[in-house]
Amino acid sequence: MQDSQTQIENPTKSHTEKALTYCIVGERERREDQERTKVKKALFLEYWKKSGGVICVTCDMVNIDRTTFYAWKNDDPEFARAVQITEIERNTAVEDLLYAKIFVEKESASIRYYLDRVDPKYKPRQVSEVVVGDRTLEDLLDEAQKPNEQPGQQETDRGAIQDQGQAGANSTV
Repeated sequence: MQDSQTQIENPTKSHTEKALTYCIVGERERREDQERTKVKKALFLEYWKKSGGVICVTCDMVNIDRTTFYAWKNDDPEFARAVQITEIERNTAVEDLLYAKIFVEKESASIRYYLDRVDPKYKPRQVSEVVVGDRTLEDLLDEAQKPNEQPGQQETDRGAIQDQGQAGANSTV
């Protein structure tokens, strides 16, 4: 009976102890989460290099979501820098392979690809044609550039040309 009286007399002590225990356990779990995150980040960077910087493959290997990767990249400058270094290394390796295809193997498709991207005079020209009904964009632009003629005037001019043609056909000259 005395134990129950002690608890009734000092209820804040047991409540404070519970709160303190909860804080200690919460802090321990937070530290464990931080350690787990550090391990996963290190593992991610290792797989990131092996996969050549393919995000979805690396995320699957580490068992994280892509949003987690982007959050790490935005929130952790050291992690972002390590990712950037791997991307630079990957780009350098790809450039080396392209140069080998161009200068060693003399592969014409690689040469064209390189020139298309590096030299402006070799860039492919894009031609777009817009067709409205049976008229192209050029036809529409030509019509817009002609002086404003009235529809009745055009028909009269055409009629005059036809009359001249008919009169010439009937003439005995």
